Amino acid sequence: ISEREFEELKREIINIQEEITERLRKATKSRNNSFKQQLKIITEEEDEMEQQNLENLIEENNQEKYNIFDPEDNNSVEGEENREQEELEDYNILSEGEENREHEEPEYNT
Repeated sequence: ISEREFEELKREIINIQEEITERLRKATKSRNNSFKQQLKIITEEEDEMEQQNLENLIEENNQEKYNIFDPEDNNSVEGEENREQEELEDYNILSEGEENREHEEPEYNT
């Protein structure tokens, strides 16, 4: 093999190596971009879920804090029953107080 043929083969090998290196760089860049896009999408979805969970917690807290009952909420029936029970107990306490006053002897200022 002549020196000239050797140099040509050497140049071909170098060109092939450079081409492989360039293709690997492009593939790596493409995969990296794809990974970044997927990561961005997942992060956005997680952020949306966190925001929704936070809004749900705030709504639940407000419902408990202000005793707000959603007519479509199954717990609202229980809440209404609890309220009615409390009102009945309050009425009974008031009624007992009035009965006790009726049995007391009136005070006369002398």
